[in-house]
Amino acid sequence: MEMTNKEKQRLQDIVDKLIDDLDFIQEPGHEAMRQDVGENAAHGLQQLNEYVGDVLTKAGY
Repeated sequence: MEMTNKEKQRLQDIVDKLIDDLDFIQEPGHEAMRQDVGENAAHGLQQLNEYVGDVLTKAGY
């Protein structure tokens, strides 16, 4: 079972956003926004986890 282009794009979007959030919280001067961005990153990880779980379920794991 191969991923559709839509599934690949969704996964890429989740990963790209997660990378952006993690980069942002490491930059100096963003201390006031770290909690919000950290929560966004945590949400991104949750989405990634759910997505991987869905793919594994579809594949029969």
